[in-house]
Amino acid sequence: MYLRLESALLGYLHRPQSVPRVCALAALIMVPTLFAGFFLDDYIHLLTLRGEGTVAQPYDIFEFAPGDADVLFPMMNSGPYPWYTLPDLKLHFFRPLSSATMVLDHALFGEGAFFYHVHSLVWYVLLVGAVFLLFRRTMAPAMAGLCCIIYLVDDGHILPALWWSNRNAIVAAAPALLGLLAHMRAREDHWVPGRPLALLGFGLGLLGGETALGIFGYLIAYELVGRQDALWLRIRALVPAGLLALGYLAVYKTANYGVFGSGVYLDPLAEGGAFLRALPIRLADLIGIQFFALPSELTVVSNAVRVPLLLAALVCTGVVVLGFALLWRRCDPDERRLLLWMGLGSFIATLPVLATFPSGRLLLLPSIGGAVWIGFIIAKGLDVARDPASSVLRLLGRVFLFLHILLPPVIWLALSMVIPTIIFFSKDAFHEMDLPKESLPEQQAICLFAPDPYTGFYPLMMRQYLGYPVLKGWQTLSIAPFDHEVTRTGPNDFEVRILKGELLSTPFERLLRSENYPFEPGDMVNLDGFSIEVLEVGTWGPHRFHLHFDHPLEYEGYRFLAWQEGRLSRLTWPPLGETKIFRASGGYFSWPNFKKRLPLL
Repeated sequence: MYLRLESALLGYLHRPQSVPRVCALAALIMVPTLFAGFFLDDYIHLLTLRGEGTVAQPYDIFEFAPGDADVLFPMMNSGPYPWYTLPDLKLHFFRPLSSATMVLDHALFGEGAFFYHVHSLVWYVLLVGAVFLLFRRTMAPAMAGLCCIIYLVDDGHILPALWWSNRNAIVAAAPALLGLLAHMRAREDHWVPGRPLALLGFGLGLLGGETALGIFGYLIAYELVGRQDALWLRIRALVPAGLLALGYLAVYKTANYGVFGSGVYLDPLAEGGAFLRALPIRLADLIGIQFFALPSELTVVSNAVRVPLLLAALVCTGVVVLGFALLWRRCDPDERRLLLWMGLGSFIATLPVLATFPSGRLLLLPSIGGAVWIGFIIAKGLDVARDPASSVLRLLGRVFLFLHILLPPVIWLALSMVIPTIIFFSKDAFHEMDLPKESLPEQQAICLFAPDPYTGFYPLMMRQYLGYPVLKGWQTLSIAPFDHEVTRTGPNDFEVRILKGELLSTPFERLLRSENYPFEPGDMVNLDGFSIEVLEVGTWGPHRFHLHFDHPLEYEGYRFLAWQEGRLSRLTWPPLGETKIFRASGGYFSWPNFKKRLPLL
């Protein structure tokens, strides 16, 4: 029964597809995302478009930290940046075309999230249509349809498609890919407009975002491996695009875009040593994500899964290499040439995204070559003779059929439902919290402990977006995913000890401060109304620190919060010398708190 189902499914997938049909399928899988609403960085960008309290500007919306302590330090006082943020931190990305699409959304649709997502759907359909045209140009129609379906349902594309703040990846990839198609048509069909249109596509892609740099990987691989004419002709064909890329990088640097001081985003030029050290592990992670859907993103909120996921990624890398070797023996010379330049292009396209934390959402362009390799393994693996030498390839083909065709639509639907559900349930937990409704211009909220980045970093922007009373300041002392011990040591003082852990040990925390700028015992951070002294440090950062306030802890101008019983609630201070322990296991995303909310469904 299963074999008949497998054969019928493969027969359907091998049917030649058309551009309208492929675009309709891309639109269909996007439909559930239309109801995702806003979340996380969306609130920051919406506040920027309103002109409220961020360092960014509407047409330069992806500036999160300017690299200027005089600008960033006030945001450490008022929020949302925590006290351990590097004051000179720079996170500033050149994405003017993507910023313009967001300005357009806000101008046309106000803050109606549904229409923002319709706009994203149009961009994703354009991207998938371009991918199909590329596949139809380079392989047989049946194989082109199979590989394109693998690409369009790829669950790594969910966040760029569903998250308004991540749409920039699609806005960058789609015109860049159309530029590659124009270049190929100019080279293969001697289409005269192809050369200027290729540069136009590459240029628009780069204006969309850094994701477009990946297209130069495919361009290089196509010319050096995919074509067979004279080498000097192939090198000459690369020169215009090469000059464009160099000009882009020069503008990027001289206009003060880029990153500095982050332990997650690395500058390959300025931090070459750190980038090379991180490269092997990040590459293994991305291979695991691309071919076996490993959830490497979980390490953002939990260190416990770091080692198991890394080991799994290394095993997956070995399996992929073995699968490629078996596939190679069953391909003819033309298929090998295609696999070689697509594989090399995918690898080079991966190099720019290795400058940040591994995630499936980074693979929008690298997954083009990935879809080709996966499609060939499925097609060849399920078509080989039933003999012992072919059993491994056949098994891998079945695994890939499940992971890349059957499972992804389910994940798209599930995540498209989960995100709105979290937003619906999070109002009390993250937006309102245990804060009064009256005006709070002189009150500081100090969150002693939040169990995850969502709880600790974003509530301030959520409240501001929803029009809640403005606070004088917001400071989250720790989002380290460990138990915390808080001891009152004086009328104006208390001490925090992180049990079996430390600050800056998770990727989200290191996003704000690199290990190259460590804290030392005795370091002081002076904020408005209180100071923090580092007492003890571990491998990554402080695990014991002392706080002294200008007024007693019961002062009306302070509002101390901590994550308790599924929400940020007000802390009642114990007598002098007594201790409270806050458990990390009770976070918003923990199973006990989720069960409490299930009846509301």
